[in-house]
Amino acid sequence: MKGENAPGKTKADENGVISRNQEPPCFPAGTLVHTDKGLVPIQDIQVGDRVLSKCEFTGEQAYKRVFRTFLHMDKSIFAVWGSSYNKVLNLRDRGIFPIFTTGNHPFWVGRLKDGIKEFRRGKVNIGWRAAVELDIGDLVSTQNSDFFSVFGSVPLFKWGESGIAWGGMFLPTESGFLFDLRNNKIRYDLLGEDSDVKNEMIEFVSDLGVERDPYPTNEEAFCCTVYNLEVEDFHTYFVGEIGVWVHNKGGE
Repeated sequence: MKGENAPGKTKADENGVISRNQEPPCFPAGTLVHTDKGLVPIQDIQVGDRVLSKCEFTGEQAYKRVFRTFLHMDKSIFAVWGSSYNKVLNLRDRGIFPIFTTGNHPFWVGRLKDGIKEFRRGKVNIGWRAAVELDIGDLVSTQNSDFFSVFGSVPLFKWGESGIAWGGMFLPTESGFLFDLRNNKIRYDLLGEDSDVKNEMIEFVSDLGVERDPYPTNEEAFCCTVYNLEVEDFHTYFVGEIGVWVHNKGGE
């Protein structure tokens, strides 16, 4: 169901912005969106802007108009770890890095076991999968026919400083990273050089305990303001520098 009267939606304001209380699929501020003007942080996208979109049925790719934007407060965040591959050299070309998202945001994926060539030819069983369900071996489609090879999806924990979160690359973990969600960057790697921050992180991980449920409680989960778009026709867009293909579900 589409439009203002769909379940769980409230009437858009005069600028086309909708705010809802139900758990939405979204991205934190700083997530880059591919537009006809270049890469734009998702929080700066306005109604009427044109973003790169793709039809899941025909494969057509075109710039489509944004006709609603969404803002939601205090939503928990996951880090989807992976590596982009160069379509010519078939090599990882940017190392391993995270994409930050809510756990229920849909990504278009295939499986590594089906083979890289078959994936590019569209001959593998692919479809939408929530970020929290992504696993090692999933291949997420990107805007230029490369792909983002997933290593895992992990929740983020609160840290002592506003806007800063802790998370590992796999669950459970004895290592980890500090993320600055104010600019979508890795702030500190536990495997880096010794420092007071490293000692704090070691103590933090020790207090969590590797034998416990690896997912944070409501009190432990890192939460922040998140954003989503509703895109005309194809209802999809591309995020991150490499252009990972995502659905605007929740904005549809």
